[in-house]
Amino acid sequence: MVSGSQVMIGAAAFSVLFFWLPSAYYSVGRVRSWAQGYTGSTVGFILLAWWAISVWGFFALAVVSGVVKVMFSLGMVWRILAPESQSREAVPVARAG
Repeated sequence: MVSGSQVMIGAAAFSVLFFWLPSAYYSVGRVRSWAQGYTGSTVGFILLAWWAISVWGFFALAVVSGVVKVMFSLGMVWRILAPESQSREAVPVARAG
């Protein structure tokens, strides 16, 4: 149980590096992208956790939780830094005029 807790603490420590992500998505008006990423992460976690718990127990749940948290953070960083041509939703730009 201690090793599972260590895995979860490590993942939480990693995700703290990206504390700015929600604010960045909200400030550029990409709330839909944030919600889609969070939904995908949640569904993936539920499906993987259900299987992992039945096979390996708490430690597997801790690993799944950590991996999903890290992958979510990295994926959302990649998605917000992707050029507009690769992004599905364009960021609105106000023009002076």
